[in-house]
Amino acid sequence: MDDDDNETYILLLLSDSNLPTGSFVASSGLESYVKHGFATSGPTTATITFVQDSLGAYARSALPFVSDAHRIVESYKGTHDLEAGGLQENELPNHKG
Repeated sequence: MDDDDNETYILLLLSDSNLPTGSFVASSGLESYVKHGFATSGPTTATITFVQDSLGAYARSALPFVSDAHRIVESYKGTHDLEAGGLQENELPNHKG
């Protein structure tokens, strides 16, 4: 892809009417939730329901990554010394020569 194609792609992306901007981005979708009629109860109950649903969706999407990271760290611990600062002293670069 040359520079003209990249620029055209970016301009098309930014001009897309589905690009979330403004209050939609700041509300994490609450505005859309209300406009699409999902907030049928009072404002407090609807907000709590929205937050619970959002956290549930986030947990379902993030949990596999967290689980994999945990598994990798556990397997790493079996092959490396992580006790008493071993990781910092043995594996990570530092300012000491």
